[in-house]
Amino acid sequence: RLGVRFPRSLRPASTTPSFHQINLAYPGLELVRSQPEIFLVHDFFSATQCERLIRKAQQGDAMVPAGVFSPQGLKRSEVRTSSQCVCPQREVPSLMQKVVELLGCAPRQLEACQIIRYEAGQFFAAHGDFSSNGT
Repeated sequence: RLGVRFPRSLRPASTTPSFHQINLAYPGLELVRSQPEIFLVHDFFSATQCERLIRKAQQGDAMVPAGVFSPQGLKRSEVRTSSQCVCPQREVPSLMQKVVELLGCAPRQLEACQIIRYEAGQFFAAHGDFSSNGT
């Protein structure tokens, strides 16, 4: 099965109006764990969407060393050792629409889709990103 897991941080208390709630009526949504809350969306990606994303990541030099944002821009960091391929929203409109419906947000509130590859021994450690637009 293909799916996406969502940590509690994506579904904060309803008393926090600046965050979006997960649409609990979303098709295929399953609460896998309650402490911490982990959701699984069954069949979130269709087989065709998966194939397209895999092809995108396999194109030439699409995968590049991942980094973190800083005041100087995207920089390689020892907290993130994976490789990534960024897919602008215009390249994955059906996927972005699913995320919008799942989170009840506007497309402008979402980042670009990222395909991340971890080889043996690579990791993504806790860190802080920089944002010039205040988000």
